[in-house]
Amino acid sequence: MKRISLLILTAFVIAFCVAVETSADEPRFEVASVKPAAGPHPGIRFKESPGRIHYTGVSLKELVTRAYRRKEYQVDAPGWMDSEFFDIDATNPQDAESAVPEMLQALLVERFQLRAHLVVRSVKGYALRARPNAAGVLKPVPEPGRGGVALTGDGVNANMATMESLGDGLSRVLAIPVVDETGLTGRYTFELKLHPEDSGPGQPAFSDASAIMASLKEIGLALVGTTVTDKYLIVDGAERVPSGN
Repeated sequence: MKRISLLILTAFVIAFCVAVETSADEPRFEVASVKPAAGPHPGIRFKESPGRIHYTGVSLKELVTRAYRRKEYQVDAPGWMDSEFFDIDATNPQDAESAVPEMLQALLVERFQLRAHLVVRSVKGYALRARPNAAGVLKPVPEPGRGGVALTGDGVNANMATMESLGDGLSRVLAIPVVDETGLTGRYTFELKLHPEDSGPGQPAFSDASAIMASLKEIGLALVGTTVTDKYLIVDGAERVPSGN
């Protein structure tokens, strides 16, 4: 019986450990320069325009996070990847703008010999849920269109945002998964002010779950602790010095 259980567990782990690789037919930048950062770069560090990207003073971990569409807390990487910074200039086919992350993946493998794999973990997180009064507080925006969530110094500004995008924004603030279980399918516009008095001792309201919970209550929402399944990227290794320049 123990042997059968061990085999089942092994199969489960194998099924959910996926090596991160690139193939020859995946999109790639036409020309790319990757160099150690020349110095501090104030202002915009990630600039993307049609046919070109220009990143300045970006850490290797930030590049990996962007390339694999992960949040910072979803990437387990060696500590030095947070302190090695690079400038990247690259051109790409203008009809491949949506594939920039995949092109970054290929670039990281080619220039840094990045080796990584994905794993699925069951971790502590939050469920975003609607309170009984949510329908009376949150009114869907009738106009169709694209919206989103902007994180400010003292709160969250939602403009024609879905509850899924709100959960995604909150997960970035709290560095923990937040899944949408509200059942609300519309788009909403609201301003969520965080109150410092609701945060814990020495904890800034912007990253404190208790302060966020208190503010969410005002718009008919709640964060409830739960266990969620999430994908994490594990960096097995990479070279510190990029090749091919």
